[in-house]
Amino acid sequence: MADIRIEKKKPVWPWLILIIILAVVAFLYFYGSMETDETDDMENSEIEEVTYKG
Repeated sequence: MADIRIEKKKPVWPWLILIIILAVVAFLYFYGSMETDETDDMENSEIEEVTYKG
């Protein structure tokens, strides 16, 4: 009789978890950089509005 080789499918879960983690890291990176730009603008505008009355 001939031997029939049965190969198990490789699990997909590690790849899915890796993709999800990379997506979360990318989202936090871009969201964090946008948030810092807004706070930098707000800090600069607050400094510009301060005037000295002598």
